[in-house]
Formats: sequence, C-alpha cells, structure tokens
Amino acid sequence: LKRCVYVSTTGVYGAAHGAWVRETSPLNPTQSRGERRVAAEQRLKHSAIAHTTVLRAPGIYAAQRLPIERIKQGLPALIPADDVPTNHIHADDLARLCWLGLFRGRNRRTYNAADGQPMMHGDYLQAVADTFNLSAAPRLPLDQVKAALSPIAWSMLSGARRVSSERLLQEWPVKLKYPSMSYFLNTLNPNLHIRPIGVFDSGMGGLSVLRDLCHALPQEPFIYFADSFHAPYGEKGDAFVRERSLCIVQELRQNHGIKALVVACNTATAAAIIDIRVAHPDLIVIGIEPAIKPAAALTVQKKVAVFATQGTLNSVKFQTLLTEQSSQASYITIACDGLAEAIERHSHALDHPDIVHLVQQYAAPIVGQAIDTVVLGCTHYPLVKSLFKSVLPHNVTIVDNGSAVAKRLFERLTESHLLVNLSGHSQTVNLPRENLTAVQFISSGNAHASQALQALWLKLHDD
Repeated sequence: LKRCVYVSTTGVYGAAHGAWVRETSPLNPTQSRGERRVAAEQRLKHSAIAHTTVLRAPGIYAAQRLPIERIKQGLPALIPADDVPTNHIHADDLARLCWLGLFRGRNRRTYNAADGQPMMHGDYLQAVADTFNLSAAPRLPLDQVKAALSPIAWSMLSGARRVSSERLLQEWPVKLKYPSMSYFLNTLNPNLHIRPIGVFDSGMGGLSVLRDLCHALPQEPFIYFADSFHAPYGEKGDAFVRERSLCIVQELRQNHGIKALVVACNTATAAAIIDIRVAHPDLIVIGIEPAIKPAAALTVQKKVAVFATQGTLNSVKFQTLLTEQSSQASYITIACDGLAEAIERHSHALDHPDIVHLVQQYAAPIVGQAIDTVVLGCTHYPLVKSLFKSVLPHNVTIVDNGSAVAKRLFERLTESHLLVNLSGHSQTVNLPRENLTAVQFISSGNAHASQALQALWLKLHDD
C-alpha cells in the first residue's frame, strides 16, 4: 500500500462550546468513537505506508441521510438560547475529497473535510421540515431535549463546535458540489424559489431600497417589515437596535419562510448585521451602508458630504469605512437629527414644511464648499431626494446605495440558484404576470402606520 486516505471524525476535538476548531486545535474526544479515531490517526501517521492523509469529517448527509424520521416522530429541538452549531459534508463531496486526497493531500497532513458552513441544529431541523412540508420540531430547553433523546442522539449535540475547512480549501483547488446544507436543500425543494425575500427597516425609509429591488428583480415576491412602532432607529442605542433586528428576522423566518433578507436600514446594518449573520448562517443576508466608495469614485473635487443619522455616523462600521476611503477624498459628515422622524410623520406629504426646513438646515453648511458629491446615508433620505436637489448646487451629484444592494442580492440569489424564473437553469418557476413584484407589508405600528406605509408605497411605485 503506497497511498492511503483515512476518514476520521471531527468528534476528535470534543466539546468546543460553540468555538471554531481547526486542524491545529487540541484533541479532546469525549466519546469512545472519537478516542478510537485519534488512536487510528496516530497509528497511520507512524505506519510504513509511504503517503497518508487524514480527513476529519463531521455529519455526513445525502438525500437518504436526513433527519426526516426524527422530525416525523416529533422529537424536540433546542430553544435558540440553548441551541448548538452542527457541521456537515455531503456524501458525494466527501467521496470526491477522498479521491482527491490521494493526489492533492500532503503526506502526514490532516484536513477538516467539512463544508465550513455550520448551522444551528434547530435551524437545520427547521430547514429539513420546510423542504419536505413537515411540522416543525418543538423547541424545548436543554434538559427536556436531553431527556427525550437517546444517548447516541444526544451525543451528536454535545460537541457544540464550528468546524473550519480553511486549510483544505486553501491547499486544494477544490469547489464543493454542495457548499452548504441550505444549498443542498434548495435543490430538493423547487418551491423554495418562490418564497419571499424579507426586507426590513425601522419604518418607511426602506421603501426606497425596496423600490430598487423591485425594479431589479420584478419577478420576486417581497415581504416588507416596517418597525414603525420603534421608528426611527437612528437616535436609539446599538443594543436596542440589535435586539429589535434579531426579533424581526426571527419572525420573518419562522412565520413567512423568507429565502433571503435585506437589512434596508443603515443603522441596523451597522449595529446588527454581524449578529444576524451569526444567528442565521444559512440565510442570504444583505446589508446597506452609506455609499462612500461610489461617491469617492464619482467626485471630481475630491470633496464629499455624507448625510446620515447620528447612530450611523457614530458606528464602528461607518468609521472604519470612512478611514478606508480617507485617501480617496475628504469627507464632511452631517448628522441629520429628526429628519427621518419627520419623513415618517409626514409621509403623506413629503414636501411638508417641517421636512423642507430640516433639509435646508442640514444642507446649508456645505453650500459654497466646492463639494460636488453628496451621499444620502439613511434609507429615508432618498424619499426626499427632490428636496435635496432643490437646495443643493445644480452640479452636485447625489448618491445612495439602493441599486448596489439590488445588484448584490441578484448575485447572491443567482449563486444559490434561488432566483424565480432563472433563465437558462433547470430550476425555473414561471409566475403569471399579475404576480410580478408582489409585496406584502407588515408594520409593528398601529393601523394608521400600516395605511400610511402602503399609501407611500403606491405613490413610489406609480412614480
């Protein structure tokens, strides 16, 4: 025997309490099968075989290796507060990696053979249930789930680790057929394509982004959540915005089965986008940030003004972005306190004197400063773009990020084969013309807020 690829298990790492594990992480198996794999790995490395490579695989799945029976039996899943990450690799991908390992694996080298896209276990069970139209597993606290499961089934949840596959992907030029569990489940469920795309903002401002999304993706259904009761976010703290954002995303997923999410709020993106992605690693999540980079490319005078909320301007994310682009232009930032709130309050008349007064007030400091490019850094502000144009010099270019967000969403949906009516692919769903650009609205505010939201959308859509 000249070459050998041995398939071990990521169970050799033991419990990691949710942390990432790599090939250099300490080995601490807590189960007997993990101990046996450690012993086998060591024997192989010191064997007489000329070339040995070890692949450590997590949960191996395929169409016939999904927890369908477990879900049908009604066995519980952990509540989000107690949930743990799980790791996967498709059987076809693992078989291919075994073959490639004979030629590309370094001698006496170990690789984590995972897809590198952990899912929370409860989300995994929910995704499988959705794919096969099954009732979702009940979510219970840790002690109740442990009591309901067999020792073997419970042991599968005890690792609580996230398995990194960076070494394998860097050293082997390999692309997985199924880069994530979500990607695989999408191939089994053609109906997933026509699930809605979730869009949320603190109020009506995100409608400016929704308008660009609908123009770019007219065949896609959307569901728009306006957190009108708590609008605007710009003057509220990061902790509050994070909590609200996570609650909204959870509702959009559990009650509406969204296939992708657009955070159509600069403040929410700055405060919560990382937390959202950590909590929902299987979901396409697109955020928005002030269009600093496009503005830097457009300005001739190399002077840019940024209108945004105080929350956005104070955020670490914005300050980092500003620092990165500081060599491209000089920037003046203007905190437009009260403007988003005024737009919310007077959405029925966007030329209301209160709004006009605030736009004039905040635009005044930049007049006469040779600024030729302005960034509207809050999704509310493009709703009154005409007012900004009326008070700024005629040679000023006004930039927002709605079209860039739409382009990025299109790219991500295309990569995941989740576009409705995706021309040139076998997974195509054709919708009747009357269903194009279908939008459902949800508001946390009162009936008046909901009516105002839909009235403004109809006005924007007609325009």
